Amino acid sequence: MNQKITNQMISETITRFRQKFTKIKQERAINLCNRYLAAIKKQVSRHLVYARQSVILNFSLHEADRDSGTFNHNNIRYSVWKEFQSLLQIVVVWQKGSNLTNQISQVRIDEQYLDLLIETMDSQEIQNSWWGSNWNITDLSMIPVDIAGLEHYARQCERLLQQSGHPQYIARVRQNLRIIRQVLVVVNGYNGCWPHLSKNSPYGRNYYVGLSLHNCPKEVRHAALGHHYSYDLDAACYAVRLLLIEDIFAKANSDTLGLYTNTKDYLTYKAAIRRRLAQHIQHYPDGERLVKEALNAIGFGAKLQSGSWLTANGTREYSAISDIIRNSEDRERFMTDPWVIEFTREQEEMITIISEYYLTDDAFAEHLRTIPNMTNNRGTIKPNQVMAYLYQHMETQIIQHLTEDLDVVVTIHDGYITNQRYSLLDLRVKLREISPYLDISVEEHIPFRTETDDELEHQEFIRQEEARVARLAGKPVHRPQTRYWPRIRAFDGNNQ
Repeated sequence: MNQKITNQMISETITRFRQKFTKIKQERAINLCNRYLAAIKKQVSRHLVYARQSVILNFSLHEADRDSGTFNHNNIRYSVWKEFQSLLQIVVVWQKGSNLTNQISQVRIDEQYLDLLIETMDSQEIQNSWWGSNWNITDLSMIPVDIAGLEHYARQCERLLQQSGHPQYIARVRQNLRIIRQVLVVVNGYNGCWPHLSKNSPYGRNYYVGLSLHNCPKEVRHAALGHHYSYDLDAACYAVRLLLIEDIFAKANSDTLGLYTNTKDYLTYKAAIRRRLAQHIQHYPDGERLVKEALNAIGFGAKLQSGSWLTANGTREYSAISDIIRNSEDRERFMTDPWVIEFTREQEEMITIISEYYLTDDAFAEHLRTIPNMTNNRGTIKPNQVMAYLYQHMETQIIQHLTEDLDVVVTIHDGYITNQRYSLLDLRVKLREISPYLDISVEEHIPFRTETDDELEHQEFIRQEEARVARLAGKPVHRPQTRYWPRIRAFDGNNQ
């Protein structure tokens, strides 16, 4: 949005505000308007990374009203939020939340307003939106980032937005750019480090509060970390599930021989199984990726006939098989595949057996009741949540076992990132000490640079050198005339 036009709109808003509240002076009116804008910025910065659509995002109307505060006029108290919303409606309620269901509101904010709100935020505003106002710098973990990589990626995003593309892709690029701009503002104030504030989840994982390397888009994460190696446990939820189920069978002097064969096959032949199932995906070019996401969703409780599932951290995610495989014909072929049907049945059976076994421990069951989202409305402990709790605690122990002697930049749930490469053979030996089903993979990421960026930097260097030499000589910059020679065809043996 044009800055001049925006300032004019705000000026007109303040004028109308003072026409209604005649005793409030100009400076006071500006301060109240800034409080209104600051409340919006806080919600935008906090929730933007989770937005599915670039202009629709979660937004706490209650917090915005509270943070905007109130003012008095003629001995009557007014809400800053309500008054300025009626004059300058930046936030449009898309779906109002409910305190009864703990569902936050969803709002729509115009693209141009979003850009302006983000571009005018300072480092303190951004950090307070991430962590609140009650944080201490000594509690922060400082993770060095590749500022040049972030700036290069930001420039690429800007160029991509000038091109035509699929609306969903363009929306993702635009969101990534807005996230990068916030990160750059903060890291520039911490000598090139991205500050992270950690929080332990009762489910067993360590989370970072606010925008972090955990929840930012992977493109942003790779650009931020420069040259690095990302290690990930392969299909860890299934390996841990088999580990737990075999332990239960062993305590009953039995084994799983002949049972859960599809799950065991998947852990052994993941690539081949995904390639076969990807043949069902005929309307998208990345069938294997969609199959992997769909199977992961099943691993965390997605039903083939369901529209949502409970994620590993105990929240309900409204994006299941139907959102992963959007084409109905592709989805039907995938969901009716006999292997998929049996694989899903195996997961449901293992989750039931594991949860029932651990809930026989009364002390453990009582502890689980203190965990958020662990019970349904009737107070019954949910099997999927028991599985999530057990999985995340074991996942954390596995990662700690793997990385105890490694120099790790950051751990990310079932993986971690390092600046140097470690032997996969050694890591796999350590995993086999825990379970034969556990495996790990590594991917190298080079610093984010583009050819266009390098060319621009080189051209800028040449321009500066030419200007420096010209200043020393006391002459204008020399711009030589060039002549273009006709292109000569390469000799291919047929030229006469």
